[in-house]
Parts: sequence; C-alpha cells; structure tokens
Amino acid sequence: MLVFVKESLIIYSMPKTGTTSIDQALANRSTIRFSGTRNGGLKHISPSGFRKWEKALEKQYPDKKFESCCVMREPVEWLGSWYRYRTRDALKNNPRYLGNITFNQFVKNICNGKGVNPQSKNLFNFQSRFLTRENKLIINRIFPYDKFQLFISYLNKKFTTEINVPQTNVSPVSKNNELELESDISERLQQLISLDSKIYKQLMELDSYDSSNQNHVSAFEGIINKNTNA
Repeated sequence: MLVFVKESLIIYSMPKTGTTSIDQALANRSTIRFSGTRNGGLKHISPSGFRKWEKALEKQYPDKKFESCCVMREPVEWLGSWYRYRTRDALKNNPRYLGNITFNQFVKNICNGKGVNPQSKNLFNFQSRFLTRENKLIINRIFPYDKFQLFISYLNKKFTTEINVPQTNVSPVSKNNELELESDISERLQQLISLDSKIYKQLMELDSYDSSNQNHVSAFEGIINKNTNA
C-alpha cells in the first residue's frame, strides 16, 4: 500500500492484481509505504484495517483530501492466480504447494473444507470484503484488472508523467484448460463468490468505479444490498 501526500492519493494493494509491479514503479515517490506480506506485513492492508492510520493522516494533513484507488480482478481468474502462484517449484517442500492437484480439486477442497488450510475459505468473496464496509464501497476509484491500462492512465494523470510498470511477481503461465472446472464445482463456486462476480461485472460495464459519480454509487449499492439481503 502506498500513500502520496503531494498527489493526495492512496493506492490500496489488493493481492494478485498487479500490485507488486505498481509498488516497484511508484514506491520511491511515496510518502508512506506499507510493505511485507508475512509475519504482520501490511502491504495488503484493507481500507478497514487502515482506518486508524487514515485518521492520523487526516490529522497530520488537515488540508488534504485523499483519494483512494485500487484494482479488482475477475474472481475465478483471481482464484486461478492464487492457484498458479502456489504451483511454483520453489514451494514444492512447502505445505502451501498446490502443484500436485488440479485447479478443480483445489476449488473443490475449499468448497468442502477438506485438505486445505481453513483460512483458504477466506478467498471466497475476499475482494468484496476488501472493498466494502457497511454495504458500501469505501474506495474512491476501482479499476478492473482486465482494463488495467485505464488504471495506468489514471495514475499518469495523477503524477502528470508516464509511469513505467514492470511485470513482477507473475504467476506461472496457465496451460490449456488448467483452470477448467467441472460444472457442479463451477456452480458451487459461483454461489460462494457471487458478490465478487456481480461487482466485477458492473466494473467492466462502467470501465471503473468513481465515487464522485452518483450513478456509480447507486448502481453498486444496489448490487451489494441486493446480494446481502438475498
């Protein structure tokens, strides 16, 4: 996660959405950088988790109105990225290694709660939990991963310069049909990631979410409230 006082900008680091590349491209410009992913690392801190620091930031810079932003990924592909990342040879002797099972089995195991770390269930609707509080989106600008260049263009305007984003921390390339799911598993999964899927679909239709656009706010609040009350 990165904070830029001059640009009045906060970039939240949703896992598996190109955040390592953004961090490397912009870390040297940041006023505050939250890093680390293990042992209490705060790179992927959520807006809810950042609240106490946000209050300190507002107190330190009372004349600044910070705009927050992040990227969201299509939820099945997001899970697939987690899976592919954990099939790396470097993890072969690690309990997190998944190279010995298929993506279908990985998802099935999480759905059944068997053979996986219990925390893996947190992957379901993880992105919507990251983005929301009290049934509302709490990040000002949200961009879909499949239109990543729109996010880069947004950052270019903020920094009034062209940003070079390197490709780093990339998961292994998926093989043909590697992320294919059996129909019954796919149906179960869609039920468990329904809010993530609905939010992402709306993001793709609108190109992004902008909290200053009341039509955007109303559209997403309708999706979130309907899903919560379903």
